[in-house]
Amino acid sequence: MRAVVLRGWALATSALSLALAVLLINGALWLSVRIEPDWLRYRMAGAGFESDITQRIEAAEHDYRQRVVPADVHLCALIGLSGMREGGDLVQLTKLLGGRCRFIGLSGAGGQIDTLAEQTRRLLSGTLRPDVVVIGIAETLLVRPAPPREQAAARWPLLQALRQGDFWGLASQAKASLWFVVRRDDVKGAVEQVLLDWKQNLLTLMKGHATVTRNPLTDPWREMMRMGIPETPLPVTLRREVESFEASGLYAAASYETSRVRPQLEALTTLIRNLRSRGAIVLVALMPEHSLHRSRLPEQAHEALMRGLREAFDAAAPPVLDLRSSVPDEGMADIVHVNGRGRDLINAALAMQIDRLLPRSSPPLMAGR
Repeated sequence: MRAVVLRGWALATSALSLALAVLLINGALWLSVRIEPDWLRYRMAGAGFESDITQRIEAAEHDYRQRVVPADVHLCALIGLSGMREGGDLVQLTKLLGGRCRFIGLSGAGGQIDTLAEQTRRLLSGTLRPDVVVIGIAETLLVRPAPPREQAAARWPLLQALRQGDFWGLASQAKASLWFVVRRDDVKGAVEQVLLDWKQNLLTLMKGHATVTRNPLTDPWREMMRMGIPETPLPVTLRREVESFEASGLYAAASYETSRVRPQLEALTTLIRNLRSRGAIVLVALMPEHSLHRSRLPEQAHEALMRGLREAFDAAAPPVLDLRSSVPDEGMADIVHVNGRGRDLINAALAMQIDRLLPRSSPPLMAGR
């Protein structure tokens, strides 16, 4: 009997020690993101978009090496996140410009500008040199929002659950307080990013290129991926999206203070400088917004962006095409993405601006390659 008790005590002690270790590690990890919020990036998407963009760039480089693209056609790139991915239409833009520009869609997904720079970094390390680059952004991308999963964990109603005897709910909330559960997608994304980096470094070391096959799924000039959201949003959908932006602090004027937006402004201005150093003409496009969203954004959001561009470039700041109110609410699929009608409107505006920027007295940067 004594042996059974001793074994039980040993098991209980081991379980208690393990639980204590888990709690200490969990607490340390939560503390780490409070001290240094960006040591583990909050990711709205994994490395799949960067992989897709990289494949497009490498296949386009192959086309230029094989002289598939006419030498007298300019190269234009659309860089952005989901707003540009939903809004840009490569076929329509090509027609509107009379075939003077070959368009490549390099837009992914994410919640900050540095995500955009990360997903398109292969462009800066390769041989592709666009004549015109359109960077489609929104002012809200200047802010690092609290991840929704962290917001939920921060609202953990422990005492309320205990008072009500809701032990099932208590268990669910306890699970939501575990760092590895809350941030599992971000950990997965970080691992995917490391693996993608290793792949790119290995290809560079071997002077190799990804295998290029000619089919619609690997054509570098294919249309950007769409989310397939309904053309007309339900009122409840719009309301929930607004509430989500509100909860993330994106409607608070304090979120756009210089000290808080500086990292994302630096990511944007660095990207612009790097593109210009390769000869590109850069256009910044502020993507369309639903009136419910636009009316809630503080003036400080736009002021922060424009001030950042002026301070970084002075008189040489890139042109900014303001499309925020260019699409009526009927042209919006949700508060920050256009539908088919809205896509037609913004592509007409983009084509007009790109036509003004395309160089007429010099050959395309990719001519002769």
